[in-house]
Order: sequence, then structure tokens, then C-alpha cells
Amino acid sequence: MTKQNIQRTYDPAKVLQTKAGQEVKDFIDSQLSVNELVLRTLQNGVSFEDNIYGVARDVELKHAEVQIISADKPVQMILVGRVYAKDFALSQPLHWYYNDQNQLEVLAKFTPTPTVAVKLRLVLLFA
Repeated sequence: MTKQNIQRTYDPAKVLQTKAGQEVKDFIDSQLSVNELVLRTLQNGVSFEDNIYGVARDVELKHAEVQIISADKPVQMILVGRVYAKDFALSQPLHWYYNDQNQLEVLAKFTPTPTVAVKLRLVLLFA
């Protein structure tokens, strides 16, 4: 059995032979250009960072202590990608905000309560 892929699943030549295909030929041509670009991008390997307006950053946060995180652009959202320490978990959602000096502050609480900083991967999504 032949392995399925987008190029084998959709055959634009067959569509263009129909009356409907001829009526929307310009649209089909533009969609083919987009499809070709997407296929090339996927075949060349595409990374998370290539497709998101943001940055993944590893930080070490202490339990219940506000910490300033540097951000090059205004942050719209922060996602917790990973807690590296297997013995600790976030006990509540990460709290973040901009202080009066326009610095990005984050606050994390863990369970059980650690005595050292816990390494996390944060994904900062820019506005």
C-alpha cells in the first residue's frame, strides 16, 4: 500500500478539468501556491519557535517569591511548558503581571514546599 501524503490525496489537475475548476482557476492556483509553501516548510523541518510569536525560556523560581523575568517585547500570555523537578508541582496557576516600573514579575507556588529554586520552562507569548 502506498503511503498517503497531501500530494497523493489531492490532485488539482483533476479539479481543473471540471467546469467548476475552470470557473475558480485563479483561486485554485493561489491555494496550490500556499499548499506548496506549507509542504516545503514541513518537509524541511519546522520548529516551535518558527511558528510562534514568543520565546521559551528556562527560569528558576523560588516558592512564593516574586521574581522579575526579562522580556524583549510586551507579553500577552505565559504558559508553563515544564517543571523540571519531578518532586515538585505547581500548587496553583502561575501568577504574573507588570509592576509599576513595567517589569514582568512572576510568582509560583509549589507543592510540596521546596527549600531551593525550582527550574521551569516558561513560554512567553508576545502581544
